[in-house]
Amino acid sequence: MIWTEHLFLGVLFRDLQGVPMWFVIDNKIRYIVLILSGLLVLCFSQAIADELSERADLFNKTRVLFSERNFEELSRISDHYRDSGERMSSGLWKLDYFYKGFSAPDRMFNISQDYWSMMENRALSWAKKQPGSPTPHIAYAIILQDQAWRVRGTRYANTVTQEQRIKFHKLIAKARAYLLRHREVGSKDPHWYANMLDIAKVEAWPKKDFEALFSEAIQAGPYYYGSYFSGGGYYHPSWHGTVQELEDFARKAIEYTEDQEGKGIYARIYWSANHGSLWMVAFTKSRVSWSLMKEGIDDVLSRYPDQWNIQNFAHFSCQAMDKEKTKELINRIDDAIIESAWTQVFSYEKCKGWAFRNT
Repeated sequence: MIWTEHLFLGVLFRDLQGVPMWFVIDNKIRYIVLILSGLLVLCFSQAIADELSERADLFNKTRVLFSERNFEELSRISDHYRDSGERMSSGLWKLDYFYKGFSAPDRMFNISQDYWSMMENRALSWAKKQPGSPTPHIAYAIILQDQAWRVRGTRYANTVTQEQRIKFHKLIAKARAYLLRHREVGSKDPHWYANMLDIAKVEAWPKKDFEALFSEAIQAGPYYYGSYFSGGGYYHPSWHGTVQELEDFARKAIEYTEDQEGKGIYARIYWSANHGSLWMVAFTKSRVSWSLMKEGIDDVLSRYPDQWNIQNFAHFSCQAMDKEKTKELINRIDDAIIESAWTQVFSYEKCKGWAFRNT
């Protein structure tokens, strides 16, 4: 915990370097609250889930190194994660979570333009010092994309103002142009494709153009989850696809990865789709094959029997009304309950009570 706390505390204050004093004063209370709430979350996560503490540590390590302008170390870490394919406890790629560290913390609200300018300039300075590394180019695009979503928010489209919409698309277009301008270097990293696929989703590229880009992504990194999650987002019914297209995409993904992942990618794609609010109708109105989903769950857990995976899959099994699978997975829970793996409708207590009733 000492390392995590040091990173979390240090990055918040180091990120204020070069920012006007009025910005520091206006944000003083926000940073104090952010520090206290962050430390509570990190301490709790460390106690109950290796996966969540790993994410927090990696996120904060990236942020503090970036705030210190330790560009050589950032490039070294990203090179290692890219070349080794090193995974988290859950099996997710560390490279993916390394890049998440260039986004602002979720608990950071009402971010001023001074902050974004500081972050952009820092990334551009890094790219100037190491033009042959894909990492600073991808980091710069992530900062632009993060800023775009902070401007727009995650509300429904009909609640977004015209001013927000215009600024959002300008920032996304700026990120796209930058990534394409540095494609030769950037595309050496599979996350370049994950970023571009996200942009293609937001900009509503025609399916043939999206599929061509996805085909390139799979050739460059056939086992990189980020590209599959971005693809699943594009085909999600909330964006540009249908439940059948999402199902076709998930099944096709198995062909690319089965030699190493079994059916695991199928389960992971639908898990990722959970963030698009598909799960509440997943087993009644979608085309999800629960038998295939169970194979995917078993393949993931055979490689990564992490409590984060076990509890999320127990939650999904409960939603699917598969009493035996729910019971099997709940019996594998040997740590404290991870509340974020469950929902109010399908809570651990409700699912356990249902699964073990009359047994």
